[in-house]
Amino acid sequence: MYNPVVSILCRTLLTAGAIVLRFNFRGTSGSTGSHGGGILEQQDVEAALDHLAELDGADGHRHHQSGFVVAGYSFGADVALAVDRPDIAGWIAIAPPLRVLPPDEFRAGHSPHPVLIVTGDRDEFCPPSLVRERTADWTATEIVALEDENHMLGTAQHALTDHVTRFVAELDNRDG
Repeated sequence: MYNPVVSILCRTLLTAGAIVLRFNFRGTSGSTGSHGGGILEQQDVEAALDHLAELDGADGHRHHQSGFVVAGYSFGADVALAVDRPDIAGWIAIAPPLRVLPPDEFRAGHSPHPVLIVTGDRDEFCPPSLVRERTADWTATEIVALEDENHMLGTAQHALTDHVTRFVAELDNRDG
């Protein structure tokens, strides 16, 4: 499924030196299976991470020195925030509605690894004030509200790129 925000996110991560695996959740744009309301889609993320972990080192080089960064937009951001495993170094959630799953399902919020949430200050599904309220007890979480942007982040390409690039660089610096 094409989405301009996801395309910007992938391009930015590639430019920052990350290995990117972009996929469709089950039941989306020709993917087999049926929509699972965010629960079954966590298995899709797990399978994608398992695939990357299998590939890592196949050429004799370990490519994710510090771990994986799990990123998503909107529904995908909520699903990404629900997945936690030892090989995840951080999360990037773009315009998460923070309502696809129950609050206790967002495991990223209670991890010591960093979470970057970028949303529009006019997001109609989860405005920054609600993001702050729903993540008040999360650890290592940074919330960025992009000015004059709604959920679609239509003119935010440069700002989104800057924040994601900085986050990835800080992860790299953190792990030396």
